[in-house]
Amino acid sequence: MVEPLFDEALNALRTKVARSVGDNLLGFEMDLEAALLEEELLRNPVTERCDAESTVTASAELGPDASTLQQVRELLSRVWQRVCYPGFQATSVELRADKAELRFMTAVTQSLGVTGLIQVTGPHYQKLFRKDR
Repeated sequence: MVEPLFDEALNALRTKVARSVGDNLLGFEMDLEAALLEEELLRNPVTERCDAESTVTASAELGPDASTLQQVRELLSRVWQRVCYPGFQATSVELRADKAELRFMTAVTQSLGVTGLIQVTGPHYQKLFRKDR
């Protein structure tokens, strides 16, 4: 299972890289929401900060034009490639019955890093998940 390995890497990153705050974090959140809006298969994107660690959570509902879970994986990858920092990045994607989730960490310097997740949810996603299982 990749999740414990990802958590271990995330904890190591947190000890080495300072969290983005203020305008830097706001800029990342705005870029992430804009990247979600660019995806024709997604509806109603929302981005928020979730905790004292400045974890960013973004979610959007999958629209009815998506026909496979592979499309969901591809759109998560496209969104991520639009917002990740070039210095360092790591992701983990999990398809669950209720949502697809891309967990991420990215940093450009030791003083600028962001962690969080991008979720694709909604009734159409759940229908595709049941169909592909």
